[in-house]
Amino acid sequence: ITLCQKIISMKKGKFYESDYEEALINLLEQQGWTYTYGGNIARNNREVLVSDDLSTYLKKRYKELTDSDIEEITNHLRFTSGQTHFELLRNTFHLIRDGYRYTRNSDGKIFDIEYVDFEFGNTNNIYSCVNQFEVGYGLKANIRIPDVLLFINGIPLCIFELKNPTDANATIARAFIVALLNT
Repeated sequence: ITLCQKIISMKKGKFYESDYEEALINLLEQQGWTYTYGGNIARNNREVLVSDDLSTYLKKRYKELTDSDIEEITNHLRFTSGQTHFELLRNTFHLIRDGYRYTRNSDGKIFDIEYVDFEFGNTNNIYSCVNQFEVGYGLKANIRIPDVLLFINGIPLCIFELKNPTDANATIARAFIVALLNT
């Protein structure tokens, strides 16, 4: 019996958004993703990286890196620049996709850093699904809380804003607006 069939039999046809969130998380766990509740991740809510996962990945992949190197490499991703939001996102995308050449200040040693290992079948990446991950933004105390985020090596790469398909008002347009504005 599948998870969805269990939910249907338990709920007798009455579904809630949280049921779909739980089902998605269970499916991801079955595929090897590690689940964490967002409220259990100690961080400033303006920090979107899960720094512990990124550090763990970098230390595993590049054993010669020092803690200082890890901090510099993390900050290179964290503070990627761009004149516009589009340029910032494009530059971040290219950095994650292509990596970059890092030169250690202390001895000049060069490392070709990849934030994600795209080699098929590798065991380096850390796959995490996180629900209710609070993200602060803007000049005020604005907060967004997506239903589920997928992280690879502590980098958020996919957002799920789930809606109950039995709710007539739960449209794709509404999910997009909620994901965009969290209202």
